[in-house]
Formats: sequence, C-alpha cells, structure tokens
Amino acid sequence: MKTFCSVLTGLTLLFSGTLSQAQKPQTGCIDAAVTSQAEGIKLGLSKKGLVVFQEDMFKMSSMEPIPVAIKLQKGINYQIIFVGSEQASKLILEVFDGKDKKIDKLVERSMNNIVYSFTPTSTDVYLFTFLQKKGLKNMCGYFGVMTKKIATAPAASPKKQVPPAAATPAQTTKPTGQPSVPNNQRPNPNRTKATREAQQQKSR
Repeated sequence: MKTFCSVLTGLTLLFSGTLSQAQKPQTGCIDAAVTSQAEGIKLGLSKKGLVVFQEDMFKMSSMEPIPVAIKLQKGINYQIIFVGSEQASKLILEVFDGKDKKIDKLVERSMNNIVYSFTPTSTDVYLFTFLQKKGLKNMCGYFGVMTKKIATAPAASPKKQVPPAAATPAQTTKPTGQPSVPNNQRPNPNRTKATREAQQQKSR
C-alpha cells in the first residue's frame, strides 16, 4: 500500500511539474530564420491595415504545447500567426474558448507557419496552444496577433457650467398715487433670504 501511494505521489508531482512548465512558456528565444519569416508575414498583413496586437518568441520542445491566453473582443477579426522551425515536420494550432471547449484545430505539414483568421463570437479570454514536431528537442517558435487598430472612445471633456441667467423682475402696474421705486432701490431677486431680511431691518 505504501509503495502504491509513493508511486501515485510521484506521478502527481510529475504531472504538476509538466503542467506548471506548460503554463509558463519560456520567452526570449532567438532564431533568425523564424524572426525573418515572422517579419515577412507581419509586413504583408500591415499593408492591409493591420497592426500588431500581441507577439512573442518562446522556447519549444517537440510536441509539447505552448499555451497563450488572450482576451479578444466580440466581432473583431484577428489574424493569429504561428511560425515554427524550418526543420519542423508538423505544426499544430488549437483554439479553446473561455469554457475550455476546443473550437478549432489546424495542422500544417507542408509549411512551417500558420496564419489563422479568427473572429470571436463573444468577448472572452481565449486559449491558443502551439505545437511543432522536430527531431531536435530545443527550438524556437513565434506567436503573434494582428488586427485593425481598435478605436478607443475619446475622453469626455468636462462641460462648462454656465451660471443661470439673472431673473428679471416681473413688471407690475403701480396703483395710482404711489410713487414708483427707482431701479437701484428695487430688491434683487438673486439675493439670499438672509440678505433680504437684513435690508428690511435696516429700512425700519
């Protein structure tokens, strides 16, 4: 029983280590051929008005998936670029939605790059996994996302507060025999109640 538990614990640790490594792809890989091909693809797409949304180079091992999670917006078309080694015999690109449901898979055997057009049906965090098969274990891979420049709504400028116009005293007909009050002695309707009361006390 102890031997079985030890084996189970070892398998769990091995699986956890592999999963942890897959969740944190190592970036900073350098491969002139991969970089040159990626630049050529990006140049062609940029002539169509697309700009780089996200990109990176990462270290890969044969047939070990590299996962990349990206938040994409509904209804916007994205071009997903995957460039592998020139010696790779197969490239695989898989797409998963926010519920980890596989929604697409592409396999390329004749070329060492995949350009995948993707338009999300909902705004969500999508997972892309990249694999390439090659005799050598260590190699580089390029991943990029291009799309048309997403316009952002301009910041709302604060509205100037316009002071309310001064109320015009209503014109009233004075009874016959009462002297009219000069304009400079008429009460100002914009004054506060306290000011009016103070004026009334002074006039007594």
